Amino acid sequence: MRSYKIQKFIFFFVIVGSLSFWVCDWVPIEVTNRVIRDLFTVVVLCGTFLLLILSAGNIYRSSKTKRIVLTIAFILLILHNLIFAFVASWRPVYEDKNVLWTDPENQSRKKVAQHAMLGVSVDLYRTAEIIEIMPGFRYIVASEGL
Repeated sequence: MRSYKIQKFIFFFVIVGSLSFWVCDWVPIEVTNRVIRDLFTVVVLCGTFLLLILSAGNIYRSSKTKRIVLTIAFILLILHNLIFAFVASWRPVYEDKNVLWTDPENQSRKKVAQHAMLGVSVDLYRTAEIIEIMPGFRYIVASEGL
């Protein structure tokens, strides 16, 4: 029974983590550190494999049709997470160069000039108005330039 609760928790975490790969394109929340983003991706992938290992007994005991469906679902989930891990690795992580403006009433709201390296020789610059949510995460209110 305890294993079933762990499976449900890991399943919930993997589904939320997998959906977050899609949501990051719609919600303007960005990670300020590449290590945090990569660590999250690795944890979601490891959770997927752990869920597969914990579910192996249930898959083995199920009927042939259900076994095929569950195996295909796990393969697609793993491929989905690997593809989005690869896509996420190409997104730039912007570093703040200097603060242009700070809201006197809300110190976490700032306008900053940012710089990012994409690849070896591509420099990206932008000006963004941000709100610090917590250390390492920020909400992008508006951005100009690329």
